[in-house]
Amino acid sequence: MPTFLQEVRYALRQLRKSPGFAVLAVITLALGIGANTAMFTVIESVLLRPLPYQHSDRLVFIGPEDSEGFGSSSYVTYRDVREQAQKLENVALFSEDVGVVQGKEGSVSVVTPGLTPNTFKLLGAQPLLGRTFTEEEGQSGGPQVVLLSEGLWREAFNADREITGKTVRVNGRPRTVVGVMPADFRFPEAMGQDLRKGLWLPIQPTTEMQKDRGSHFFSIVAGLKEGVTLAQGKAELAAIAQHIRQIDPEKGKDTTFQITSYHEILAGSVREVFSALLIALGLVLLIACANVANLLTARCLGRQQEFAVRAALGAGQFRLVRQLFVEGGLLSAMGCVVGFGLAWVAVTAVHKLPQDTIPRGENIALHWPVVLALAGIATLTTVLTSIVPALFVARTDPQPALQAASRGVGSRSIGARVSGWLVALEVALSTVLLIATGLLFHTLWNLEHTKLGFDVTRVTSFTAMPADAAGFANMSVSQASDNVPVSVATQFYQPTLERIRQLPGVQEAALITSPPLSGINMNTGFIIVGQAQDPNNKPEARITAVSGGYERLMGTPVIRGRMISNSDGPASPFVVVINEALAHKYFANKDPLGQQIDLGGKATGAVTPYTIVGVIGDQVDSSVSQKPAAAAAGPI
Repeated sequence: MPTFLQEVRYALRQLRKSPGFAVLAVITLALGIGANTAMFTVIESVLLRPLPYQHSDRLVFIGPEDSEGFGSSSYVTYRDVREQAQKLENVALFSEDVGVVQGKEGSVSVVTPGLTPNTFKLLGAQPLLGRTFTEEEGQSGGPQVVLLSEGLWREAFNADREITGKTVRVNGRPRTVVGVMPADFRFPEAMGQDLRKGLWLPIQPTTEMQKDRGSHFFSIVAGLKEGVTLAQGKAELAAIAQHIRQIDPEKGKDTTFQITSYHEILAGSVREVFSALLIALGLVLLIACANVANLLTARCLGRQQEFAVRAALGAGQFRLVRQLFVEGGLLSAMGCVVGFGLAWVAVTAVHKLPQDTIPRGENIALHWPVVLALAGIATLTTVLTSIVPALFVARTDPQPALQAASRGVGSRSIGARVSGWLVALEVALSTVLLIATGLLFHTLWNLEHTKLGFDVTRVTSFTAMPADAAGFANMSVSQASDNVPVSVATQFYQPTLERIRQLPGVQEAALITSPPLSGINMNTGFIIVGQAQDPNNKPEARITAVSGGYERLMGTPVIRGRMISNSDGPASPFVVVINEALAHKYFANKDPLGQQIDLGGKATGAVTPYTIVGVIGDQVDSSVSQKPAAAAAGPI
């Protein structure tokens, strides 16, 4: 130990003699180490850290086989899976919804996901106050109750410790508060950080939900029983799908299932991107190490007489090599300290990104595994930066080295060759990085210049909801086509819209239920009235509702016919406009104007066929990298 401390002090003196070299080496290593530490922090937090639920490694998502992400299912299908599955436990259901809660100081727009009561048992979640839902509260016609998030409880109800048992109004209906969930409960995570100030409602299936397999508004989650693999779960679900197709040949004929780790559903979309970035940053670290190794080798050339004298005085090769590794270790340690600071700055910057840019982004933090990884990186950089100069010194013979030093030849030529090899390695790694970067920028250029179908400049959006908003989970559908309810747009949205249009600087304002790239996607099958239907190619479209002026606001061209106007409403003929993608796909050989389509019937509230009055340009809806889907828009 005294010898090692002596070597450390000697290394520090050597570095103080060459401050420029030391600073350059530390900065070079710090950039590579900091970037890799920050990237590993993101990967560890998003992809490697388990979800905060019991047995999270066995938590799975079950959806239609042809769906991406959180594919939706019907309550009837959920009930079949729950009753027939033997390899799954606590098969649960959730839905995503929005609504309004009336707090002590006014109404608040919140997310209101629905859960079956057994969801909490599946996740092992415990309330901060009160209790979770009972089985009775998850039945049709059960008690009207609600669970508050800790954030909403503190903000809207002043952290009232006696809140349980009190009545609050949610979506215009009185509900009894049964509990408060802690801040770290964020299920379902797909709803993002809005859940910090959201609430949960029990799913209470209506008579229609329990009969109609075509009403896809829910998502299924479950736990694999201990010892059961995904493959075994998939095989059982295939058998259940086969049984559904037999007992319900009309609406269940297309039933198939996929089973995926819930963690993979949440974060799998960024796995390839993060992996590519980690590889690229690994190459950056190798280049940094090669740079520092080159600097150390050049420095060794200037110290060859020193090493030769020390060897001649009795210092063994091991002692000399160890001295170089100590110097390299000090540089790596200082690089790690500075790099750790840079990583902390980078992680802080990540949290400044818009909400939900990165899945599980709120969990990104410097945990102990990151510190251990940092120690591993420090060891790696010490070896990589010190091994070449150490080998150079180990091969030094004192007598020829002293003679070569006096003549200026010999080992310098060897050092020059070593430096040349290191430079070649750096050039090779840099070339790989440049090619990859060029491909990345080419992709980004294509995405930047993709035609979106709307203007993104000088346009902003926000959500507005009346205090008695029902949310999707509480939609009621009239059985009679002539019993049309008064549009909420007439009572609430149109007056709000007119006031917004009068604000200084506002040129145009419009309403839409699901803006492009908002993540709000409502899809439905539809029927073209008077046209024979192909059972193997059922028409399907993304549906939304807009107000007059939407096309002017967004700069979306009207290709044929007209756009929805303010005169279109509940008392006027039912009309709809479709995009070019729908027109080309389902009306390729005929004029779509004047044709009628049935947009899902009671499943969507569209109980009367709609007449197509216009064709508008395609708008990117879900992703810039994907082609626009067939879409239809009706009046609000």
